[in-house]
Amino acid sequence: MLLKYIQNLIKDKSVCILGFGREGKSTFNAFTKAGGYKSITICDLNSVECEGAEVIAGKDYQKNLDRFDIVMKSPGIVLEEGALTDFSRLYSQTEIFLSVYREQTIGITGTKGKSTTSSLIYHILKQCGKKVQLLGNIGIPAFDGNVTMDDTVVFELSSHQLEYTSVSPKRAVLLNIFPEHLDHYGTFEKYYDAKKHIFRYQKEGDILVCGEDVVPTEKCLSTVTVFGKEAPVTIRRNSFIVNGKEITLDETCPLLGEHNVNNIAVAYLLTKPYGIADEEFLKALSTFKTLPHRLEKLGEKDGITYYDDSISTCSQTTIQALCSLENVGTVLIGGMDRGIDYSPLVEFLTAFNIPNVIFMYDTGKRIMAEFEGKAYSFASHYAESLSDAVALAKRVTPKGSICLLSPAAASYGFFKNFEDRGEQFKSLALN
Repeated sequence: MLLKYIQNLIKDKSVCILGFGREGKSTFNAFTKAGGYKSITICDLNSVECEGAEVIAGKDYQKNLDRFDIVMKSPGIVLEEGALTDFSRLYSQTEIFLSVYREQTIGITGTKGKSTTSSLIYHILKQCGKKVQLLGNIGIPAFDGNVTMDDTVVFELSSHQLEYTSVSPKRAVLLNIFPEHLDHYGTFEKYYDAKKHIFRYQKEGDILVCGEDVVPTEKCLSTVTVFGKEAPVTIRRNSFIVNGKEITLDETCPLLGEHNVNNIAVAYLLTKPYGIADEEFLKALSTFKTLPHRLEKLGEKDGITYYDDSISTCSQTTIQALCSLENVGTVLIGGMDRGIDYSPLVEFLTAFNIPNVIFMYDTGKRIMAEFEGKAYSFASHYAESLSDAVALAKRVTPKGSICLLSPAAASYGFFKNFEDRGEQFKSLALN
């Protein structure tokens, strides 16, 4: 189905693949397998080697994109002003994939929690014997799935993947929205608008599950189910209530924190239509392995227990992490400064009972400055690097308590990505 759709789309066309990372390479492989195009060109800021395609690399790689019949944009590529005037030429893997498989797709987005929720929905369905595939932002390009019409597709979608789409999945999840990627979008409103594509093109009879803070205010044809503390699907600390029935999570649940109860409730709502009994759901949940760098317990060293929450890139996620763990002795905060608002974190920390806060890097300096003139009870420290911060944490963290990395900031500029940051923290902490 997908290959045939691609063949019809690119037949006798000049094709540009804009950006040659993981998804760009996946697109090239799919298009060369489909064949029939007139020409194929790779355009990337960085130097690229690709046999069978013309390559345009360097600072002018987005010049005159209108000369191509089809421009396949990879996620994360920011279109330069004036690079493309005819947006009917612009496509993405998300757009093409959903054009073929939207009826069997569960699409999940949100600023935080989308990887955990997507993986959990996939795990529950898989454990309960359903044919299911997990694709998208989780690390598997949509074109690499070899999906059949009998598969359920769990599709994790970033704002970058949704930004230019005009097709929405039949079953969609919008978990939450916090200020993120403002270096890409410029404003929070533009970022939020990209996320809304998860439901914007849904049809009557489609399903949208969303948090109570992100209920659509515009016209929405789908059936909307809302979760939250005051919502029809009510979230509590260790349980959630659906249609008057409370589902209680016990010590076998591998996910910590109220924010993860949100994710579990969403997974329950999306898997229930597959005929999965509550007992089956809870049994499958108990075997779920938490994803790395998301409140991941690393182990104990010299009386201190270390947790890696390197995925945290904003105030709200650090607040969630601190609320999810008991007896945190030290938290490490800071990274790349993207200009996001840290006042919620500053307000939270002034009232939170924690012995030590170690600030790092650019945002660490900025957040420290916001505490000037405020009353707070923790010992405030600054470290130039993660290695210095961990060395300091080993000295000041009370024995028997937790040292938590939850940076509330992006990793770029100091690390390859948040995974690299988490791995370095683990090595420094336990060695």
